[in-house]
Amino acid sequence: MTPTMHALFDADLMGIDPATLTVHFKPGIELGELFEGRKITPLVYDLDLERLAVRWAGYQGLAHEQ
Repeated sequence: MTPTMHALFDADLMGIDPATLTVHFKPGIELGELFEGRKITPLVYDLDLERLAVRWAGYQGLAHEQ
């Protein structure tokens, strides 16, 4: 993940659905236009799906506060 993407992820402006491994962005995020709905593939490290699920829940909570 690039530093920019990681910053968006840390701020819950980008989320990764742990069930489908698709990337989603809050409205207004420019990178969202390029990457919304794309599926990620772990290349080197296995993903911790439980932690990803916690982060996904945080993203979804923010996504509904508009």
